[in-house]
Amino acid sequence: MATHTLIRLRATAQKVGEPYLGWLIVHCETFEAMMAGRLSDAEALAAEALEVGLHIGAPGAFTMYAAEFFVLGTFAGRHAELFPLVEQAAIENPGVLPFRLAYGIICTAVGQADAAREILYEGMESGFVTLAVDNFWMTSVIAYVIIAIELDDREAASQLLPLIEPHATEISFNGATSQGPVSAYVGKLASLLGRHDEAERHLKAALATATAFGWTYHRATTLFALAQARQRRLGGLDVEGRSWLGEASELCRAYGFQGWIGQIDDLAASQPAPALRP
Repeated sequence: MATHTLIRLRATAQKVGEPYLGWLIVHCETFEAMMAGRLSDAEALAAEALEVGLHIGAPGAFTMYAAEFFVLGTFAGRHAELFPLVEQAAIENPGVLPFRLAYGIICTAVGQADAAREILYEGMESGFVTLAVDNFWMTSVIAYVIIAIELDDREAASQLLPLIEPHATEISFNGATSQGPVSAYVGKLASLLGRHDEAERHLKAALATATAFGWTYHRATTLFALAQARQRRLGGLDVEGRSWLGEASELCRAYGFQGWIGQIDDLAASQPAPALRP
């Protein structure tokens, strides 16, 4: 349905020749390339959308580009490159929560755990109730979830799980970017808390959605999460767990999702070598 609708949109834009509609379509194409893991194409399309948007005076042109640039950078594992830019944005805009949460996510990836923990604890102190209920609500909640998972913070996980679990059948989308199936984050939190049956059920549901949508990045990260959850459950990886981890490794290397390769290799290296049959 999405593919059919985008084809109709392109045809309408070509027929009508309305610049703003053309700008929106480039954003749709950017999103499509981003979620399919075609990072170079998505980056070029995002730059094209910015150029067109600034030329026609589209409101939010740079904001949309900044959001896409951040997500593409995290998909590609360019956290060190993003760190000074995101840090400056967070410092200059202390009251803008998305900048602060983006800074927290970047901090977890570049070894600034204390700064990330401070941001997470700010949310925990308020019980996360101060989040504006708007189109960025789910994005913000998932940002806190990511920080909690990366910091292995079970106390934060116990607060966040009941907040996000009612939305497990939904997809996170804020108008510019998507964090993928919400069930993936529910599953990761449940795994961290030792609720293994729930974790695997939600993660398998997320994998099915990511696969059906052709969202390569989220397929790769969910496969890794499934392997990680199996490791927590059994203390090691069985045949299925190794298969998940192997496919995650192949996807990350093939599509350039560099930020996950180190974690995948670490988990693989922690496993005993399979016994050889005589």
